[in-house]
Amino acid sequence: MSKLRTGITLFPLTLIVVGGCIGGGIFMTPGEVAGHAPYASLVLLLWIIGGIITLTGALTFAELGAQFPKAGGMYAYLREAYGHWPAFLYGWTSLLAVTSGALAALSLALSSFIALMVPMSETAQALFAIGTLIVATAINALGVRVGQAFTALFTSLKLLGILAIVLCGLALYTPTHTIDFSWPAFDGNLAPSFLLGLVGVYWAYGGWHHVTFLSEEVVNPQRNLSRALIIGTLIVTGTYLLSNIAYLRVLPVQEIAASETVAADMMMRALPDLGAKLLVIIVCISIFGSIAVFTMTAPRIYFAMAGDNVFFKQMAFVHPKFRTPIFAMVLQTAWAILLLLFWKTFSDLIAYVTFTEGVFLILAAAALFIFRRRYGKSPLFRTPGYPLTPLFYILISLVFIVNGMIMKPIQGLAALILFSAGSIAYLLFRRLNRSEKPRTAK
Repeated sequence: MSKLRTGITLFPLTLIVVGGCIGGGIFMTPGEVAGHAPYASLVLLLWIIGGIITLTGALTFAELGAQFPKAGGMYAYLREAYGHWPAFLYGWTSLLAVTSGALAALSLALSSFIALMVPMSETAQALFAIGTLIVATAINALGVRVGQAFTALFTSLKLLGILAIVLCGLALYTPTHTIDFSWPAFDGNLAPSFLLGLVGVYWAYGGWHHVTFLSEEVVNPQRNLSRALIIGTLIVTGTYLLSNIAYLRVLPVQEIAASETVAADMMMRALPDLGAKLLVIIVCISIFGSIAVFTMTAPRIYFAMAGDNVFFKQMAFVHPKFRTPIFAMVLQTAWAILLLLFWKTFSDLIAYVTFTEGVFLILAAAALFIFRRRYGKSPLFRTPGYPLTPLFYILISLVFIVNGMIMKPIQGLAALILFSAGSIAYLLFRRLNRSEKPRTAK
């Protein structure tokens, strides 16, 4: 298997962490969060807790990344800890539903926002969405230096756009209400509502782990990967907190709780003439930045799977000039386009199985305990507060997964079907590549 080119430095790597987290959620999710916990104090507390959960996950993965700076990142941790089958199931799920489904949904959302400025038919929106995926993939295929610059540019623009929203709320608007930061009485009804509010926050912080997929291409990964994870999650936490403070300053918490488009409502209140247009531009930049991250990072999983001889051998091909896994990138985009074209048919199924990525995140975090017992402490980076830090992340994440399966049992059934199909596919690929032995663990 040809090697990928090393070239990603700390600054763009940090922005990849940020870009993987911040998509469109911060513009809409705060309404759902406030709906479950309609108190300004609780809203901010929920976003702070979400940041703490994310940071504990990042600190855990920082040690994993230092110990295994390999293509596919999380896929490699699962393979080394549990073997090829669970790792394959993660890659299988990512390709068939989680990442490809996210790309289909993001590109369709982007085209719908563009249509607000430039009227387009439904067919034209679909074509625009397809073109967006192709362009993002083509740019990322031109090499890791081009890809990281492209992603860094749009993530920077995304942060500047959100900063503009924050400034509109904090500096350009004179509030007509006073933010009440008093604490509600904690009774038996508040705790379940608080947990439901935390669910939306938890998912809004998702995507930070995508940076680990690029581990093999990072300059000095033992140092830069851990720093990027920590700095990136802190930036995301600060961004989310400032955004919510701006929302609360312009809109009463009751209005936020009743809104499905919080950022739009805030901008219309703060800048009646330009607010809507400015927000549409910012949201488009934010969504496209997420597309740039996902088209760059996830194909490294399928590349690693092929290198382990448990997937199509062609996915291990590296472009001789650009040193990128071109076939793996094309496969992911082609599948995302297929999902996009049949979105009305597959959208519910994708929504049902996206929570399965949380299962693999828990398994990957738990792998740290296995590696500590097997190899001892990593001399390159050690998770602060071990074992409490990874244990906290695992237990909190487990609560969300179990709660989701109880609330929506059809999700568990859909995941079971996907895993069963993946298990059959794994056996077929092992049979197809039986002359080639899978790569052994460390």
